[in-house]
Amino acid sequence: MTREQARDFIARWERVNEFQLAERKAMTPTERFRKVVLLMDWVKCFGWRAGLEREEQLARDVWNRIRRLHRGNT
Repeated sequence: MTREQARDFIARWERVNEFQLAERKAMTPTERFRKVVLLMDWVKCFGWRAGLEREEQLARDVWNRIRRLHRGNT
């Protein structure tokens, strides 16, 4: 990839990002809420709940360990 091709590639993605940002800003609160609900439904439909719960527990364990170390309780 040449330097010019790289610049063009980056410029295209910047335009995509600007377009997506404009789309999000144009959404009503109701549309945003519906999208959140849809994502929550996908968790159920695709069977992701167990995996997400495991990851959530791992994150909690890490933060609890950091908190204990910070307080000096090892």
